[in-house]
Amino acid sequence: MYPSSRPSWPSSKRNPLWANRSFTMVAVSEAFSHLGNMAQGIVLAAYIYTLSHSVELYGIWLLVRFAPQFLFVFWVGKLVDRYSRRYVTTLIQILLGITSVAMAGCSEHLVVMMLLTLFAGVVELPYQPALLASIPSLVRQEHLPKANGIMSVLSGCARMVGAGLAALGLLTKGIVWLLLFNAGTFFISAIVIWISLPTKNEDRIKQEEVSQEVVSQRRGAGLKGVGIGVSLRYLWQQRTLKFLVLGSTLLWECLSLSDVLLVPILAEATHGGEKTYGIYRFIATMGMAFGSYFSVHWHRKFANDGLLSDGFAVPLLVASLSTIALALWPWTIGYLAYFLLWMAVMLPSNLLTVELQQTPNAIRGQVMTFADAIDGMLFISVMVIIPQWVKFTDEQTLLWMSTIPFLLVAIIWTIRWLSHTRQLGKRVDE
Repeated sequence: MYPSSRPSWPSSKRNPLWANRSFTMVAVSEAFSHLGNMAQGIVLAAYIYTLSHSVELYGIWLLVRFAPQFLFVFWVGKLVDRYSRRYVTTLIQILLGITSVAMAGCSEHLVVMMLLTLFAGVVELPYQPALLASIPSLVRQEHLPKANGIMSVLSGCARMVGAGLAALGLLTKGIVWLLLFNAGTFFISAIVIWISLPTKNEDRIKQEEVSQEVVSQRRGAGLKGVGIGVSLRYLWQQRTLKFLVLGSTLLWECLSLSDVLLVPILAEATHGGEKTYGIYRFIATMGMAFGSYFSVHWHRKFANDGLLSDGFAVPLLVASLSTIALALWPWTIGYLAYFLLWMAVMLPSNLLTVELQQTPNAIRGQVMTFADAIDGMLFISVMVIIPQWVKFTDEQTLLWMSTIPFLLVAIIWTIRWLSHTRQLGKRVDE
């Protein structure tokens, strides 16, 4: 079962993706999903800290929320590749909607909220790999960078709406109604996904028609059949993919420092400061939207084997400097710094996503899940270790000091990229 190759309305020569009804509906569905996730994540982060007033308990909540990503990595990858991604994504959105309703009914109970957060964290694990792995079934391979860019921009706009609603909910104490609204966005997303995605896990261009480069890579790596071992071996033997995963991991780990410490910093800076977290997250969504918009151009700039992974160097440098500025001046320069931080995170995202989407379809979900798990493992380490260091220093000092290693790596990597670019320029001149 494939979506029709005929456009449902007049196509645009400039961007034919808008003429692809199935892709457009999936992009809108993804935006609705991000709207609900963003609003709910912001509200729960500030609300849990308000209930506990403890950095340690807040860190435990973050751990409960994100730990399943690493713990269930093998199960998630097999699920995405074995079963229909249409069924998987639809069921996940329905379960997330039901969970949001349950959270609204138990919002005063910290333990119950943590258990529901754990359940939601487990349920949503296969969603992103399943959805991204399905995009090649809707668009042609050469359109993947633009398709990812469109989805990211729409999701960025939805996150802005979600963050605005979250900020309003925190300031007006309308958390229950916001959770119910989020449940509605998950249910709408489920309906749209069910209508739009194909049932079979097959690419728009069938496997035998995929570029000879991808096929030769698989044969050269000795990949036969499917399974966890095959997926791990493929990920390990693809040099470009390995460095892209490394760059993404460093960037997200730098971001995780502010994820853990920003709410406590705001709370310590002024009474009730944690309630302004929604404002910061709204600023973050603006940065994500801008970064997503320019991600297509960034991918085009670095889209060759010699430069692809170097596309993470400058964003990591900007993210490190922005995190330090956020720690030192949270109420002044911090607003701009948080915007630049999230823009830097989203700018190179297309580099890794497109490379993952071009992996063999039979193991694509597992490879994507393993790539995410590497981020998740280090992210969990940050969430466990950083809150313990608060006993020895204040949150602001801890944030800027823990960013220094990322800054040093970013400086070295940027110098290496500039040197590499200069060498390529000399070869072209010769």
